[in-house]
Amino acid sequence: MKNLISLKDVSKSIKVGTDALPILKNIHFDVFKGDLVGIFGKSGSGKSTLMNMITGIDRPSEGEIWVKGQSIHLLNESEMALYRGNNVGIVFQFFQLLPMLTVLENVIMPMDLCKKYAKAERKDRAMDLLKKLQIESHAHKYPTTISGGEQQRTAIARALANNPDIIVADEPTGNLDSVTSSVIFDIFKQQAEEGKTVIIVTHDNSLKSEFSTCFHMSDGRLIS
Repeated sequence: MKNLISLKDVSKSIKVGTDALPILKNIHFDVFKGDLVGIFGKSGSGKSTLMNMITGIDRPSEGEIWVKGQSIHLLNESEMALYRGNNVGIVFQFFQLLPMLTVLENVIMPMDLCKKYAKAERKDRAMDLLKKLQIESHAHKYPTTISGGEQQRTAIARALANNPDIIVADEPTGNLDSVTSSVIFDIFKQQAEEGKTVIIVTHDNSLKSEFSTCFHMSDGRLIS
């Protein structure tokens, strides 16, 4: 099976005065289509920085990142934005929904930005995603008027809007109660079962048995 994502000796450092502070150190791993991947580690271990490498939000100081045969580490800013819009759906812990847009408008927005799907089709597609996530009744409400679990479902619908092959979620259940967290995690599992590649950054060790692949990080290194 051909790998979908490949990181080759990826390192990331940031400048602190005249010194370089290492954040990631020689990360090397492969992820395959349909994998449900968990990246575990304590706060400060480098998990979120690693996610930012895969999504193209940040760039490596050294090493290579290949996604679907494309050399992500070599893309310029406009190419990177196009890569993200067409290939990666991102789900954040704190939802990052735009409060001045309705739930429906938040889901339509990625399609508008990437000019994905015919303009007349976008509303119907967004509604279909909201129905799939069982929040279509909230379509015309604003994010601040619905619960945290409903906001996270909206964020997942937004991440799916452009039909990306890869979904990356950074602590997506960290701000939710245990019952809601379980429901949200089941949604991610379903996406993997349907062929999406799902990468979830978390510090919740109780979820380990749920993943097809687990990576553990400590002090910027993969330790297993």
